[in-house]
Amino acid sequence: MTSDGGFVEVQGGPGEEATYTREELDAMIEAATIGISELHAFQDSVLAEAS
Repeated sequence: MTSDGGFVEVQGGPGEEATYTREELDAMIEAATIGISELHAFQDSVLAEAS
């Protein structure tokens, strides 16, 4: 995921052995978006301190 919210690639899932609902996928994307946003903010702060 890019810093402006674009998706580069989406992987995951149980494969052909199991499935998940659209609601579950949306929840996974939301959780990932929050975590990735936190990582971007942390990276930005570390890079700013190093400059």
